[in-house]
Formats: sequence, structure tokens, C-alpha cells
Amino acid sequence: MHTPSMDVTAFLGRHPPFEGLDPERLASIARAVLIEFFPAGETILDQGGDQAQHLYVIRSGAVEIVEDGRLVDLAGEGEVFGQLSLISGAKPAATVRAHEDTLCYLIGHEAASEALGSGPGLTVIGDTLRQLAERRERDGGHADLSRVRVGSLLHRPPVTFPAHGSVAEGARVMARERISSLLVPGSEGLGILTDRDLRSRVLAAGRPPETTVAEVMTVPARTVSADTMAAEVLLAMLEGGFHHFPVVDRNGGLVGVVTDTDLLGLARQSPFALRALSSAVRTRPPRSSQRRSSPRPQPRWQRPVWTRSTWDMSWA
Repeated sequence: MHTPSMDVTAFLGRHPPFEGLDPERLASIARAVLIEFFPAGETILDQGGDQAQHLYVIRSGAVEIVEDGRLVDLAGEGEVFGQLSLISGAKPAATVRAHEDTLCYLIGHEAASEALGSGPGLTVIGDTLRQLAERRERDGGHADLSRVRVGSLLHRPPVTFPAHGSVAEGARVMARERISSLLVPGSEGLGILTDRDLRSRVLAAGRPPETTVAEVMTVPARTVSADTMAAEVLLAMLEGGFHHFPVVDRNGGLVGVVTDTDLLGLARQSPFALRALSSAVRTRPPRSSQRRSSPRPQPRWQRPVWTRSTWDMSWA
């Protein structure tokens, strides 16, 4: 654990519960932030264990929320956890574990209490309590992933974007539509641009906002039929390490995009199915070298070495 070498004020100011704070107070909190790195699989908070000593803000990566051995939620960049234990003094109601390599900002009790007492902070607390109550109410009903077709999980038509468009405009479309990916039709096949691509291939790589989507998208994108069972799609995601699947109908026409969040939201109601899927991933023998390139074709870029620099998303 160490103090930050980067400017965190702008990042905190974009996310609740800090977004409504006075600029001077926000800057003061940012100066006191601690940074801690959690490798994938590490337990950060333990259900029934020691009280949380900080409010955790996810800077990059993602964490799993696990209750009684069951995965109930995933939290990603900008989201917070530990708030109920911190302000109540109670033991954590759930285990929080790094889903992937994760970097967190740690906010001390005094500053966190002030932020959580603001309007956005009260909303965060209310949402946390509501989600906890809903999970308790759902405990009696379990969805069977092996009987749900992925097409039934689609919430909206696909959003497409031209390959020659800029990543800045693409980011604005994602924000406006509240989606995490864009589908990009082209002569080389269907491409896909995700929010993770924007972070790793544009912001972290120092590319300008004028960069075209064609330069950083993944193409061809792997698709899945709307008739495919949700269990099969989730297994493919867990095995391949990716987060979006364009969905097509029987004629090959695009009908939407399913995400790991959609599938895990269904799986959280079926702990037996999720455990079976996780076990299958761990025990399945490795495939040939073609395994990696099938779900994630190599894009036209070199993966940058991640450095702790400020990611300015003001152009998005």
C-alpha cells in the first residue's frame, strides 16, 4: 500500500459518492488516497471477517461480490465497496475478491463518511441496501442456465458504428446509449469496440481522440446464435477471457449483444450452474495455439505496457 503518484481528483469527481463534493474538499480527499493493487483471485474483504477500514474505489479491474460461496455481483471501474461495513462497524456481509488484477483507491473513514453523507453518497448507500434486499428475496428462485437461450436475454437492438469514425465519437455514443460496446460492420467482417478497448488501446496507449475505430477494434468479432444456451456462452466467455458476444439470428443478421454481466446476472441465481461452469473451465484441457486467436483475433496494435498515468476521459 502506498500513497498515489497520480492525480486522482478528476477520476473521483466523475463517480459517486464524490461527484458532488466541493472542489477543495475533493482535492483534499484525493491527496490522502492510498493505492493498493490486488492480483486476480485475492480476497480483499472476507464475509464475517474484520470490519472494513476503508472505502474502496475501483480504479481499474473488477471485483467479485460473493455471499455464502455464491457469486452475486461484479463491480468494475469507478464503483465502490466496503461502504456498509465501514460506516456501520459491522463485519462485511459479503466476500470481495479480485476478479482480475485490480487497482483500488482506499479512502479513510472520516473522508469516506463525509462523502457517503452527501446526496450521491446516500444514493450509493440506498442502492447497496436495495441490492442486498433483492438478493435475499431472490434466494428462493433459481434460473437454469442450461435451459435459457441467449436470445431471450437481449434487452435492445445492436448499436453499430462506422469503422472510419473516431474513438472520441464512439465513446460519446457508448455514454449516450449506456452501452459497453459498439458493433462495426466492414469489408473484413464484423468488428467490435468495447469500453475496455478504449481504456487499454486508446487511453493507456496515449492515442489521440481522432484515432479511428478501425485502428483499435477487434475484427473479426466472434458471434453466437440466438438459439445458443446461456450456459454455453458463459462458459465460452469464462474460458476465453472476453466479455461481449454479438448475437445473430438464423440468417446471420445481427440482433444484439450479450455481455458477461447479463449472463452472470442470470447465473447469480443459479449457484450450482456457476460452480459447474467454473469447474469446467478449470478442468478442461488446454487447446491448441488457435484457442486464443479464435475468441480474440489479434488486432492491429501492440498491447501497451500499463503505467500509472492519469486517464483523461474528458473527450468522451
